[in-house]
Order: sequence, then C-alpha cells, then structure tokens
Amino acid sequence: MGLTRITPATTTPVSVAEVKAYCRIEGSDENSLVEVLLKSAVSTIGERIGRPLAPEGWQLVLDQFSDAIELGKAPVTAVTEVGYTDPDGLPQVVDPAVYSLDLVSQPQWVVRNEGQVWPDVLAGVNVVSVEFTVGYTSSTIPAELKLAVLQLAEHWYSNRGTVNVGNIVNDLPFTVEDLIAPD
Repeated sequence: MGLTRITPATTTPVSVAEVKAYCRIEGSDENSLVEVLLKSAVSTIGERIGRPLAPEGWQLVLDQFSDAIELGKAPVTAVTEVGYTDPDGLPQVVDPAVYSLDLVSQPQWVVRNEGQVWPDVLAGVNVVSVEFTVGYTSSTIPAELKLAVLQLAEHWYSNRGTVNVGNIVNDLPFTVEDLIAPD
C-alpha cells in the first residue's frame, strides 16, 4: 500500500485579505510577505495535525480490492477515480456505481456497494488505485483551524527573526497549540 500526494495545494482556505485584516496591515506593500506567511502557516499546521488544510490530490495504491478501502488521509472531499489494472495488463476505471464514499466515519473509506462486485485485477502489486481530494476550503475549514492559521501568520509577521522561547511549544505559540490540540 502506498499513499502519494499527486497534486499539491494551489489555494489556501484562508485568504491574504483575511490575514492582512487580522494583522491590521493596510495597503499592498507587504502582500508578498503575507502570502508566504499564510502558505507557511497552512502547511505547518497541516503537518502538525496530520491533515492537509488546503485542497490536495492524493493517490492510494493497493495490491487488490477489498470491500472497504481506508483512504488514510482526511478530510476527504471527493473520490476522483478508482482505477485498476485488468488481467490483460490494461488500465481501467471502475464505474462509480460500484462504490460509495463514506465521509461520516473516521477514517474515511471507499466502500463497495451492496450487490456490486469489484472487477478482476492483474495478479501483482500496485494494481488498484484510488485518487481523491482532501483538504478544506474557505467555507469548510473549522473555525479553530482558521484562527490557528491567522494567529501563526500574525505571530511570524510580528516576530520576524525573533523567537520568544517562553511563549512557544515546539516552535508554535501556546495559543496555536491549544487551537490545534486534539480533544
């Protein structure tokens, strides 16, 4: 089994304008800096919580089909394609009527629908693939994660090159750590 990012994030669930408003930055002179801080904050928090914050494309490869396929990343927003290599060695795509996406469970799954059958695959490794999208948008990001992004970007903006060790845990401000800590 392998899990690979195939499409990096091209957007963020928090806008430059929102960061500028949070930091009380007027004008556009520092837009480039704010964009770098925003992208870095989104990436850092996503890595810390083990979930991409911005929409990304991922591919899971398996050696065979199973009734339920754990996707291994969250939050899944869509399955783009379930593919496989047929017994003749040709790439094929599974009809979406064969499976459903379970977005309620954690972790999230691709589940074979009742009465449906997965197609036969070539005997071998990495013959089944699931391509899917994970991450949040501006309308789906939880408030705590959005606030954590804003606070981290503001912290870096206000403390350029300075680290106040008394106010951070593992290189993040305490308030950010509190916002992203699991319940």
